[in-house]
Amino acid sequence: MSRISVLFFTSLFFFYGFGLNNMFNALGTDLSLTYHLSPMGLGWVSSMYFWANVLSLIPMGILCDRMSPKKIILMALLVSILTVVSIALSHDLWILIVSRLFMGMAGGCVFVGCMRIAVNWFPLSSMARAAGFIVTMGMFGGFMVQSPFIILIKGFGWREALLIASGIGLVIFILILLGVKDQPKKYMNDLEKDLKIEGAVPVKSLGSLLGNLKLALSNSQNWFAGLAGSLNNLPIFLLGALWGVPYLSHVHGFTETEAGLISGMLYFGTMLGSPLIGMISDKLERRKMPMIFGIICSIILIELCVHVSLNNLILWCVLFFLLGVTASAQVLAYPIVAESNPKHIISTATAIISMQMLLGGAISEPLFGYVLTYFSDTRSLSGAYQAALQILPIAFVFALGAACLIKESCKS
Repeated sequence: MSRISVLFFTSLFFFYGFGLNNMFNALGTDLSLTYHLSPMGLGWVSSMYFWANVLSLIPMGILCDRMSPKKIILMALLVSILTVVSIALSHDLWILIVSRLFMGMAGGCVFVGCMRIAVNWFPLSSMARAAGFIVTMGMFGGFMVQSPFIILIKGFGWREALLIASGIGLVIFILILLGVKDQPKKYMNDLEKDLKIEGAVPVKSLGSLLGNLKLALSNSQNWFAGLAGSLNNLPIFLLGALWGVPYLSHVHGFTETEAGLISGMLYFGTMLGSPLIGMISDKLERRKMPMIFGIICSIILIELCVHVSLNNLILWCVLFFLLGVTASAQVLAYPIVAESNPKHIISTATAIISMQMLLGGAISEPLFGYVLTYFSDTRSLSGAYQAALQILPIAFVFALGAACLIKESCKS
């Protein structure tokens, strides 16, 4: 069993989980009509995923450090599949909300579990590329729930489309079950050496467990890297996951399919940018500088998006593609964590990063809906969307400040 095949099959979980995270961008109109949701209500329902995800991330990280990450991934994937089926078959709003919550809880190990297996199979010198590949697969999942999923919904109906998605999840479950192992045979010997060198305390009590958690929480690198990555990743959550299609449809007059295509360019950009930035970072043996450069480019691009008035499909595809490339600089937060923490707490530290990433989505999605609803009373719909979109350049400025506080982690 090669480490490349293990990475590929494992990353299919992130492909599926990230797709579920972002599917409300395609389902938003149908769910609003079915359940009579306002923009703010839709934002809150969508954000249930993020709040549940945030609460489950650190427990999932601890579990992935101390138990079989493969078994945890399989259990979480099974729960995800069941929640998709329940949304497809239900007609009650409370079932939609509860399903979204359980989907978020299962998603707590989507990236953490994949990174734990990647750390087990790959040397630290290749972690940026491994993380970049995992993110690329996730972004491909995000793209598939844009225009392709909208076409599927229009052809079969949104409930039937979700049932098809649950079938895809079942196929991925079988592939991971058969094609993934937690670690190569020699890994356990190497880990024992690392633990002796780092002075790790085996987890035999609640006290030692909390001690490892405290060690991860006290590392400022985890917080600065997570904040920079989270804020630079907001275009994915705001424009890719929920508000991109309605914004492009209402403000720029694109059809839902065209708007889905444009939103999908965010994911294509991140699919290209994540491994590219990872390779550049590994080649330069630098993490901080490429992240800062990506954030500065994000600021420039979002200002162009805010002020461009042309309704040209190709132009908007290019802008969203480039914004996806620059947003993928957030992937460098993960090798920073891998290089700045002892091996025995890497999953816990990664969970802290992922928690900040998801908090960005949990706060920004309903905030966008609130700003949109607030300004709809005093401005045109186009003006209200433009006001809500100002969340992004403000977030990028704070991301730049956090990135400047990161210490370079890559060792030559």
